[in-house]
Amino acid sequence: MATTDEKQKRVRCFMDGIDWQHHLGSDPAGTELFPTAEDARNGRWCLAEDGGCGIVEVEVRLVRWVEEQDFGRETRNER
Repeated sequence: MATTDEKQKRVRCFMDGIDWQHHLGSDPAGTELFPTAEDARNGRWCLAEDGGCGIVEVEVRLVRWVEEQDFGRETRNER
């Protein structure tokens, strides 16, 4: 299960091993993170049943807010 450390602003979660090796930080379409290994297995075609991509547990750490949240602003979905 994904865990969050509020003091350190870290989250542990799971992802596809191929995304970890080749896509994290470089794929303009982004990558997916899952709260459990089972959710990762169910959410990715290459992890389902006999999938060979593998699953990695990762820790994501907040460095800084690049743009602050503003829920009063128009969102992309409202345009």
